[in-house]
Amino acid sequence: MEEPQRKSDSQDRPRVILGLNTGHDAGACLLVNGQVVAVASEERFTRVKNDGARIPAEAVRYVLSEADRRPADVGALSLTMGFLPERYFVRETLYKEVERRVNRGRKRVKSWFTGTYDEPMMMAGALAWRLRDRGKSLDGHFKLDRFKRDTGFTGPR
Repeated sequence: MEEPQRKSDSQDRPRVILGLNTGHDAGACLLVNGQVVAVASEERFTRVKNDGARIPAEAVRYVLSEADRRPADVGALSLTMGFLPERYFVRETLYKEVERRVNRGRKRVKSWFTGTYDEPMMMAGALAWRLRDRGKSLDGHFKLDRFKRDTGFTGPR
């Protein structure tokens, strides 16, 4: 008689995927073993119509709590090619990096007078398309480790 195969730890653990939309209508979705368990739009928590162009922190908290999960339980992130903070990207050329820093300085000076400062954002899709057209990958230009550290998504225990 044949002995049943023992599952590895990775097979015992449920597959948890967090989907993030960072576009003009930001939101989050959580899938566990391929089943949608929670979905939320950021505007439901902030009460701002079409709230977005950033990581939907409140929606993420909600979908994780609905499924009784923590950020460390998330095994994979699925990101739309929306807006993400510039701090998560490396520019293609030195010229583009200098241009970015000059623009950021202008915004900070303006914020002195207006009293508001919005973090510089980048449309990830536009960068991905430019890189693809040049035969390059987004992998070398996206600071995944910094993104995971800042958001608390460290992967499964």
